[in-house]
Order: sequence, then C-alpha cells, then structure tokens
Amino acid sequence: MSRQSLRDRQRSAARDEIQRVALALFVKRGFDAVSISDIATEVGVAHRTFYRHFPSKEDVVLNVLDDFAPAIHTSLRRHPSGQPPWKALHDAFEEATRTGPAVEVAIIRMIHETPRLRAVYSERQRQWEAMVAEVLAERMNVDPDIDPRPGLWATMAFDIVYRTTLENAMRSSRYEPLRNLEQRFRQAEEFFSGILA
Repeated sequence: MSRQSLRDRQRSAARDEIQRVALALFVKRGFDAVSISDIATEVGVAHRTFYRHFPSKEDVVLNVLDDFAPAIHTSLRRHPSGQPPWKALHDAFEEATRTGPAVEVAIIRMIHETPRLRAVYSERQRQWEAMVAEVLAERMNVDPDIDPRPGLWATMAFDIVYRTTLENAMRSSRYEPLRNLEQRFRQAEEFFSGILA
C-alpha cells in the first residue's frame, strides 16, 4: 500500500469520526448548544483539525446529504425516455435514496427545527436543483437559460422530496424516506391536471 493511500484512509477515518461524534452530540444536546471546541475535545483532536475536514458545523450535518445530487444525476441519465418528467424525477430520487447513506430521523428533524441549519440547507438545495436542472436540460436537449422547464421541474421535485421527508420524519420515530413519495409526486401532477371544486 502506498504512503498516499494510507494517508487518504487515515484522513477519511478522521473525517468520519468527527462527523459521527458531532452528529451524536448535536442530537443529544441540540445543534446550537454544541461548539466546534466541544466536538474537537470529544474526538480528541486539535480545534484546527476540525477545520481541515469541515468548514463549519453546518457542513458536518449537511455533508450527509451531499451525495444525493450526483446519485440523482446518474439515475436521470440512465432513465429511459418516453416517461413523464415527474416519473423520471421520482424514480431518480427513489433510487438515490435507496442506494445513498442512511439518515437518522433525528437529523432530519434537527435540520428543520434549527433556523441556521434550515437556511444553509435551503442554500444547498438551490445548488442541487441547479445541478439536476442541467441534467434535465441535457435530456431534453434544451438551453436551461432559455427554457425554464428544467429549473422548474428540479425545484418542484426537491420541494416534494423535502416535504415528504419532513412529513415522514415528524410523524414517526423510524425514518422511512420513501413512504408516500410516489403519491406526493402524483399529487403534484394534479396541480396541472386537477380542478378546484
């Protein structure tokens, strides 16, 4: 094994340990009650070591979700043509959720209930939406700066997933991210095809 790969493995292990300890502290004490110094002390590393792995406390939490957007891209690129956009997006989100990292229900609740985390999550979501919109534009062979549909559909899909995830997390102690997901996508479709009584 080369020296570089050993160093990379050690760095990855340190990052994973910082994240594991930080998330446990956040869930136990609350996000705002835990400082970076608390995390570093609990892990047994220098304060600056934290910053080598994470730019902020928020990144420790939201890093768990960062792998979803690339997984969604991969699924969308492989998705067969000829299906409605909501179905392709639903399937991509479902596949990314099934194959991605497990997220504790307490983390989902914490993101929603902590104003700073919720704000940073919203910023990240806009980035994820833009990335997914690019893939949709590729599939549709359109320019996303001219055709608003890829951006609109990506925004709607992420909002549907966020609301469904939150709904599931707030109603149950066991996190089931896929429960009701297809139903919520179908209900969103009703926005365009349904009528008001």
